[in-house]
Amino acid sequence: MSEEFELPITLQQIGIKKAIRKKLARHNIETLEELLDTDYEDLIKIRQLGASGINEIKKVLHDAGYKIKNEENCQFPHSGNIAGMYAYRLRRQQKSNRNRRLHLNEQGY
Repeated sequence: MSEEFELPITLQQIGIKKAIRKKLARHNIETLEELLDTDYEDLIKIRQLGASGINEIKKVLHDAGYKIKNEENCQFPHSGNIAGMYAYRLRRQQKSNRNRRLHLNEQGY
């Protein structure tokens, strides 16, 4: 008796472009399972992925019958609005910087 097991489905096998695969690989996302386990907000934080990359991922996953985890709960304007994406990232960075300054002030710096 031989046991059958499935090999992981690579991002190349489902049709994600090489440039996008490289950016995802930098964050240890190399299989379909790893991509499906990644939250939408984590994807938009990937440097240089951009709105077009996210839209490409969404399209390929949709064509394969999947969707990005927590996509509907994200406040990010995901309609391909690149200006909106950068504004979203800027607001998050400003909030982080403000919290860092408050923390340093509390410590007397």
